Amino acid sequence: MDETTDRSEVYDITAQIRELMLEEQIAMKDVQALKAIAESRARVVKALKEKTRQFHSYLESSDNFLRSHIGSRVHLVIMYADLVRFTHMSIMLPLEKLTTILQIYFYLSILQIFAQEMTVVVANNYGYILKYVGDAIIAYFPIDSAANLSMSIRKAVLCAMDMLMVVDQGINDVLKDFDFPDLDIRIGIDSGEIADIEYAVDKVLFANVGI
Repeated sequence: MDETTDRSEVYDITAQIRELMLEEQIAMKDVQALKAIAESRARVVKALKEKTRQFHSYLESSDNFLRSHIGSRVHLVIMYADLVRFTHMSIMLPLEKLTTILQIYFYLSILQIFAQEMTVVVANNYGYILKYVGDAIIAYFPIDSAANLSMSIRKAVLCAMDMLMVVDQGINDVLKDFDFPDLDIRIGIDSGEIADIEYAVDKVLFANVGI
């Protein structure tokens, strides 16, 4: 067996190893997705049945990050996710659902559920929640250096994909069981330098936003 043949076999083995690793990563991602959907469904059912109003917002970790960068300039990937035509959807529900709506506070319950599930998705993708605004959430993914820009963007994109998956297969599947219409969301992602972080008494302010 000559040297060329030896190299060819090495390349073949390396390719096979890479292929197996990729298959394993895909399989692990599928398992994680199924787990995320199952956990989401369980939380949504609990929220609707028990009318629970509390959840972990994960704002403390965001607060700690921002406080550690007071007076500095940071690079972030920003994500904005909100419900599409949610107010119209709640108004257009059939009259026979009115009693049920009053009993579970439909509007506030769904907003709570949406915020809860999207917050979990952001945290699972190593992001931070900046704030909740009506039927939307604003999240961010820090960029440690120019070299890590692609990594932060990848986290944000994967987060967006997980959000769509959880809404479609987690939240909406449960809402169907309660005879409520599906939720639709839209997601925007951008990146740039967010200038000087300042702290007010009870909130964070971004000055000179560069996005």
